[in-house]
Amino acid sequence: MNRSRNSFADMRVILSQIENATLAPKDARKALSDLLQSGPKGEIGEHIFEALRIATGRILRDRIASADLRAWHSLVDAVSAQFDEVNKAWGPRIEVLAELLNDRVGLVEARPVEQVVRRLHVSELLEEMSRTDGAPIERRALRERLGLEEANLSRVLTLMLDSGLIERHSLGKSASFSLASEGQKALQELKQRRASYVVIEGDWMLKFMKKKTLHGGAEGNEAYAETAEIDETLSLLEAA
Repeated sequence: MNRSRNSFADMRVILSQIENATLAPKDARKALSDLLQSGPKGEIGEHIFEALRIATGRILRDRIASADLRAWHSLVDAVSAQFDEVNKAWGPRIEVLAELLNDRVGLVEARPVEQVVRRLHVSELLEEMSRTDGAPIERRALRERLGLEEANLSRVLTLMLDSGLIERHSLGKSASFSLASEGQKALQELKQRRASYVVIEGDWMLKFMKKKTLHGGAEGNEAYAETAEIDETLSLLEAA
């Protein structure tokens, strides 16, 4: 009797950790495998389905990074296959959860990070979040600092969440956001590109001004000088 109670209590602890996504997908997979071996799948099917249902909702709302998303999809898909073998009541339901996660994987991976970073307001939001030293910043503060409409801010934040650039933190009804590791990397690369652009632009302008001075001194042949400047400008742009 006590052993049965202890087993149920242990199961609830594990499932609660899965519901709250406090277990990494790899650890959750092992924990569920142990649970499935501990007794008939039919008796614990409802409990496992409910835990995975809650976890799936949390994962989709929080919009985790692509690699973790794939790992959770792999986990739920594997559990679905195991239930299909002996329990057709819960297997199809868990399979629906796997399909939802798979759809999100396709959505995230269809938008490469480098393309998302180029979208309007994305770089501004990355830079704003980088100023908090890792502390989450409230949605309202982001809207006020960037002067964005709520609908526009929601669209950009969703895009960034789906791409794994930022993480969402909930406290009651309020939401705050912070840079994910992918966002920190993207911001660093963005700053490096900007620095490189400034160097290239400065070097190009120096070359252009020197050539302009030389051609401009050709008195009596202004048309030639203008044509030469245009050709030189095009060649310098191509080189840059």
